[in-house]
Amino acid sequence: MKHTTDPTAIYRAFQALPGSDYIASEFAIAEITSWVRKLRPQRVLEVGAGIGTLTFALCSLRLEMSYELTSVEWNEFCQVAMRENLTAQYGEYRHVASMDELKGCAPFDVVIVDGGEQDPRFVSRIALGGTILIEG
Repeated sequence: MKHTTDPTAIYRAFQALPGSDYIASEFAIAEITSWVRKLRPQRVLEVGAGIGTLTFALCSLRLEMSYELTSVEWNEFCQVAMRENLTAQYGEYRHVASMDELKGCAPFDVVIVDGGEQDPRFVSRIALGGTILIEG
């Protein structure tokens, strides 16, 4: 899929993919990308990337502004789906399978908690004065 920040286009594209039962809504995509634009972070952490819906939106947004993007996803089905769904975005974000892989990393200005039950250690990854955005 070609880069776009259009929430409707992103939602429709990902809604048609396997594993799309719990993807971010058009509203959530629009709000999260709007907040990231306003906050202008240097480093963004997405916790619970799923099949890559918000990851795609955040990679597309990086064309307008510069920031490092790291996505955490530990579910094996979702990891495979992300690789398939975000082939064109390879190298535009860092994927890790566990919060353990973030030890020693600099803190993140924005942490996006994407979805339901998450590893609570993401709180320790937030920079002083950072922002948490919760989807789902």
